Amino acid sequence: MQHRAYIRNGVPGWSPERQNEVLHNAGFKGTIYQDKLSQKQIRSRMVAMLKDRAELLRPTARASDEVIWVASFLCLAFNAVDLTSALAAASARNATVKAVTEGMEIAPRAGVSEIALAAQAFDRARKGEQTREGRSRGNAVAAELARQRSAPKITEAKKLWGLPTKTISTRDIGLQVGLSVKTLYDYLGPRSEAQKRKKKEPSNA
Repeated sequence: MQHRAYIRNGVPGWSPERQNEVLHNAGFKGTIYQDKLSQKQIRSRMVAMLKDRAELLRPTARASDEVIWVASFLCLAFNAVDLTSALAAASARNATVKAVTEGMEIAPRAGVSEIALAAQAFDRARKGEQTREGRSRGNAVAAELARQRSAPKITEAKKLWGLPTKTISTRDIGLQVGLSVKTLYDYLGPRSEAQKRKKKEPSNA
């Protein structure tokens, strides 16, 4: 049985590197077909541009079975309708489509119910990626706002960071400026280094 795989760029949340990693971790060994779309082609969502997918699914009179691997149904098609067409083309080749992330295999001559399940899995995966992307953007915004709020406190803590520990403890610095000890270390690094630099500063006396 022949094993082949398909990957492409321009899949939200699924870089070619991530697709390769998922396929490799799932045990795929075989030929990979990859469509490298330009940003213009990705924005236009032109299915006709998927030349390597067309080659992968081209009609054949060969009777032997094969398995076509994808990291996710999202990587095989632009939308659920396009996925249905791709699965039909695979079926005509007597090929089983194996979607690793969804844990699904669509066998040749699959029934309407199996195709519908694949389309539903595609839509769920797309919504999941959109949610994940939204969460990521939200986390980035929250982190930036937290950084901005912490900046004046970090500036104040930096003035105390190089003082001897016996003069003021790290905990007391945190309490004084209103930041956790972990945050202080994340922004200012080891206190011992700041103390060494402080000692090397020329005396004003």
